[in-house]
Amino acid sequence: MSKIHEYILLNRKLRAARRELAAAREKITVYTDKYSLDTLENIEVSGCINKFEQVCGTKAHLCDDGGYEKHCPLFADLPCPDRKCPHFAGNLDYTVAQERYDAAVAARRMFLRNFWKGRTK
Repeated sequence: MSKIHEYILLNRKLRAARRELAAAREKITVYTDKYSLDTLENIEVSGCINKFEQVCGTKAHLCDDGGYEKHCPLFADLPCPDRKCPHFAGNLDYTVAQERYDAAVAARRMFLRNFWKGRTK
């Protein structure tokens, strides 16, 4: 196999891993319309990743449109230690997809490093 074909194959694997990661992330994402800052209490998170369409302050005119994301406190510990969570299976899928994506990025990076290393001599 030529180097160009090998590079094309690595790029295909990387794109497939990126699509798989995006699909797994979508499974554990919960969309909510409004995030209110009126209360000083912590707002309950209903999923691993919570996306809010609007963030509002203490006054009605202090609303900001745009994506705001709040993660579950256990989301940083991949895989999630809470087995009773309704998103536990999706979180495991996300963990596997993240590892595959990282491996695909590392493989392509190593290929490029070795390719240019041989060309500079």
